[in-house]
Amino acid sequence: MFVHYHAKVINAERVGGRLIRVACTRCGCEYFYKFTRIGVGSAQAPYGLGVDRATRKANEKAQKDLDRRLGSEAELVPCPKCNWISDELVAGFRRGRYRDLGDAAGLIAAAGVVVGVILGVAIGVAAPAALPYVLIIPAGFLLAGGGLLVLRNWLRGRIRPNQDHPLPPKLPPGSPPALLKDPTSGSLIPAKLEQPALDASQDWCDFQIGRHSWPLLCCGCLQPTTLDLGHRMNVTKTLRLTIPRCADCAHSAHQRYRRLLWNAVTVGVLATAAVVLPFNLGWLEFGLVSVGLLIVSLVVSVIVARKMAAPAKIAGGDRSRGVVRLRFRNADYARAVAVRLEA
Repeated sequence: MFVHYHAKVINAERVGGRLIRVACTRCGCEYFYKFTRIGVGSAQAPYGLGVDRATRKANEKAQKDLDRRLGSEAELVPCPKCNWISDELVAGFRRGRYRDLGDAAGLIAAAGVVVGVILGVAIGVAAPAALPYVLIIPAGFLLAGGGLLVLRNWLRGRIRPNQDHPLPPKLPPGSPPALLKDPTSGSLIPAKLEQPALDASQDWCDFQIGRHSWPLLCCGCLQPTTLDLGHRMNVTKTLRLTIPRCADCAHSAHQRYRRLLWNAVTVGVLATAAVVLPFNLGWLEFGLVSVGLLIVSLVVSVIVARKMAAPAKIAGGDRSRGVVRLRFRNADYARAVAVRLEA
């Protein structure tokens, strides 16, 4: 009997942070930094039933993952006086790296256990003498999982930010600055470290979700505006960034998108004709092939037009830390954002 099973997968993400106090183990300097992470969780609603329960469960898993990461991980923030990064911060940063390898190792090991139990029961009944040879298969699963764990630990061990001390360490993109307590007001202010001058041609910046915020300036004309008509771009499955944009620039962007879309569709139609017509297909084959190619060209046209009309694109980053590198069409806005992020 064949049983068809399907489920709706609910994904959830939680963004949160806290203030971390650090006591330098070299010079005793006390400083702070803002620590943020993203927790993820998912749940299934079998046959689309119980979506509310699955959503609640996914949110609970995401919050639990966020709490665990905030309690065990860290950022590499050097001491503002001696450039040393405490061993506690290095260990916490390592724990947050290469998490996918650990998850994959767990899945492979679990599969090995399941396969071992099934084969052990089946072969143990049918041919007990062959059992030691058959169990080589689940042993291979377990060995592969263990190999991934060894690889993960080796890669984590290669993270040695203090190897060139006392020179300033090389920090990952989007690292938070050290904060010092102002002796007069008691508030936290960024440490006065030497910051590299902004490149006049720089059109990108590193944005960390949960810690950074935009200057409320239009990404096109740099006039004060809000997020109401901003450009929305997907960063993860559920998280979006909204780049500020004024009404006039939003209207111009929509017009540019329509022009690009029609141009791309026209090229797609001409390319479809150039591909299909020389084959002298029958009416049925001609219709099927033409419709298929036109649908593909339309999808490609929409994707290309959206990317070309967008004020920014994601050019890289570190998703595990919620850091995205954004490349802007307007370099002046990129510098304005960089100044805001460094403040």
